[in-house]
Amino acid sequence: SCSLLLLSPLATAASDSNDKDQVTWFGEVAEGQWLAGVKIGAVKPDNEGFQDTTSGALVFGYQFARPVGDRGSSSIELELGTSTWGDVRAGGTTYGEWDIHSIGVFFNYRSPGTVYFKGKLGVLSTKIHSKSNNGSVTDFDDTGLAFGLGAGYRLGGNDGNTSIEAEWVSVAGDTDINYYNLGANFEF
Repeated sequence: SCSLLLLSPLATAASDSNDKDQVTWFGEVAEGQWLAGVKIGAVKPDNEGFQDTTSGALVFGYQFARPVGDRGSSSIELELGTSTWGDVRAGGTTYGEWDIHSIGVFFNYRSPGTVYFKGKLGVLSTKIHSKSNNGSVTDFDDTGLAFGLGAGYRLGGNDGNTSIEAEWVSVAGDTDINYYNLGANFEF
């Protein structure tokens, strides 16, 4: 069927590889490095009454060795995030609290240099959990296009395997959410 036809190039590439440690990307050897990271920051929802809260995330990904443009780099990253409880208020009165859990997949571009710029585009799925003071609970799931910009600093210069980044990420969905993060990535 059609799905077998689409998957066969990937399966063929995996079976043709003599080195089990090589990563393949649509049948081509994708040299690069694995990366892992952590982020902490603020979540600013665009929902009336929902107050800002603190978020954290784990990042896992693969940075491709092949340069993009003028020696920039690209990566595919998975982000798993959660937050602390934030207040739900109206007119100065607290009516309850909320938190958010998220999972996202992003394509990232980082410019060359010790100090660099970052752009990202992907899909972020969020689950907002809110509970009111009277005990009622509401869960809301949303998936949307996410994009962001940031800047970073490579410790050890261009050849360093650790970087510190500051970024802004916006999610366009039924609940527009902005993340402001500070994080660290480690390549291995």
